[in-house]
Amino acid sequence: MERISVIKKIMIAGAFAASSAVMLTACSGGGTGTTTESKAKIADTLSSYPKSDMSGYEGLQGYDKETVFVDMTVQDVKKEMDNKSTFVFFASYATCPYCNKLIPYLNDVALEEGVKVGYIDTRKNPEWKSNMDIDDYDLFVEMFGDYLKLDENEKKHLYVPHTFFIKNGEVVYSHEGVADNLEDPKGELSEDMKESIRNAVREGFDKMR
Repeated sequence: MERISVIKKIMIAGAFAASSAVMLTACSGGGTGTTTESKAKIADTLSSYPKSDMSGYEGLQGYDKETVFVDMTVQDVKKEMDNKSTFVFFASYATCPYCNKLIPYLNDVALEEGVKVGYIDTRKNPEWKSNMDIDDYDLFVEMFGDYLKLDENEKKHLYVPHTFFIKNGEVVYSHEGVADNLEDPKGELSEDMKESIRNAVREGFDKMR
């Protein structure tokens, strides 16, 4: 009986040691694997487009970093998608309060990634009073209608800010607005809110890898 008891104790001790080793591995979170592993780099496919004039954005006033935005049209976006490009584009206009909240954080993350962001200015023409007035809006709906909401007239409506993340010519992530818990676009953002916005943008870039 004593010998069996000793064997049991050895077996129990061995099992405990093994489970402890598993727990240590799990609790380490991958150790050097997760902290040092670099993310796949996203190629900058929009560097040939002209730099956008973003001086009208209040959200960039006092912003001391370079801006990443380049001018694109709906036709440009279609061409890049037909070419199976991987890129980001952003539909917005300078006097939109929600757009002004998002833009510095979109710029920050794009700088981290080292890529340009295509910019479709939905008020580039003074005659455009709605985001639906942009050139080739029907083509835009044809390409991105699945990511647009219906307005009160049951029409697919481009609400801004709207950021599209495209990988190999296909939309992999669409981010409309700023953040779910942003109620007042004119109010000050808390640090938690700022990080929430950055994380929402980062998610889109991560899906492009």
